Amino acid sequence: MDLSSLPVKDGFRLRGTEITRLETFTDAAFAFAVTMLVIAGDSIPTSFQALINSLSDIPAFAAGIAMILFIWYGHLQWSRRYGLEDAVSIILSGALILSILVFVYPLKLVFAAMFAFFSGGALKSAFTINQPDELAGLFIFYGVGFTLTCLVIALLFTHAWRKREELMLDELEVFETKASIGLWLFIAIPAFLSAILAWILPTHLGVWSGFCYWLYPFISPIFSIQTGKKREKLIAEHAAKSI
Repeated sequence: MDLSSLPVKDGFRLRGTEITRLETFTDAAFAFAVTMLVIAGDSIPTSFQALINSLSDIPAFAAGIAMILFIWYGHLQWSRRYGLEDAVSIILSGALILSILVFVYPLKLVFAAMFAFFSGGALKSAFTINQPDELAGLFIFYGVGFTLTCLVIALLFTHAWRKREELMLDELEVFETKASIGLWLFIAIPAFLSAILAWILPTHLGVWSGFCYWLYPFISPIFSIQTGKKREKLIAEHAAKSI
């Protein structure tokens, strides 16, 4: 592999510039997941008032698409950086497709419930929750699904890290690979914590486990600052060696 001829993005040499059949299949599955977000709602409006009422689904739908795009970009970044299409990559990508297609159902429901709660019922949700334990169960379903999805992407980057010698990753690329593993494990923590709390706590407390996701604005900067400092140090050392 002639590494000098590869395009570079953010200091990482892209080994997967050509779209593989695995990437094409995965992209199609993500597109189908977005379609499922649409058909998971009500039926097609048959009147103007029904059309107006259906607009309340837009925030939940947009948030769901944003989440799917975020996960899709994680797989895209992995595919572009490493260009792997071996047996392990196929199995893990298949597991990602399975998790996202299962995860997509509670995805919109959780966002719909969230927007209905914060809007005081103005943004109505077609999904009704009759008992508090049903809401706790929804948080368990969503938390487990999101956690598994993040773990699969972390495993994809771990697989690339294990093949670092074969891929001829340099010191900065090894760091970025390990940082990506840490990032996706980090992202899974609030979801895992939410699912665990919803499961073990009494129902009147478990229904509040969804607020675990509000940890992101507080702990995300910590991860970004720590990895940013190490990245800058490696870039400076690399620049000093090249002089």
